[in-house]
Amino acid sequence: MMELHELFLVAVYEVKQQGRSWVFRFFAFLSLVGIVACHMYWQGQGADNWKMMALSCSMPLVNAYLYSVMQSLFLAVMMADIPRRLGRPGALDSPRARPADNATFYWGTIAGNLLLFGLVNVTVIVVSVFIVNLTSLAPVSWSCYLFYLLTLNLPSWLFVAGFSLWVSSISGGRFPAIVLSAT
Repeated sequence: MMELHELFLVAVYEVKQQGRSWVFRFFAFLSLVGIVACHMYWQGQGADNWKMMALSCSMPLVNAYLYSVMQSLFLAVMMADIPRRLGRPGALDSPRARPADNATFYWGTIAGNLLLFGLVNVTVIVVSVFIVNLTSLAPVSWSCYLFYLLTLNLPSWLFVAGFSLWVSSISGGRFPAIVLSAT
């Protein structure tokens, strides 16, 4: 039976492990700088794009869409590595003793990645609001940001993560999972 304490420990370990990865750091930096730069161009001081400033839901939708695209590209790479990393047989089996059974460890790994991508998403939202929306005339709607987080970013994360895990498990390699998940 799956213990929540063990699941939490595995999720926290996965957050720490993936947080040290250069792929994740590059994703976080590119998401933060790229999305905020797009917002500054489209909605910042002196921007002529009135459609982005007239409706309070325009910028949250664009934010969620851009983040969803960036997330899909990097999530395919990160999730395709999980079956290989967890099922690697060899001489390291004995030093890699796990505090949980296989199902708990697998779900904890997935939950850790979900938590990590969720933290980056919330960080991108907060930075976008404070840097861009507070310097322009566009209205800020926190409820729209929450709505698109729950209805666009979370379902796209679930789909891409599940699809890349499935393809990686079926094919036995990372490359087919990355190519099929990113397209």
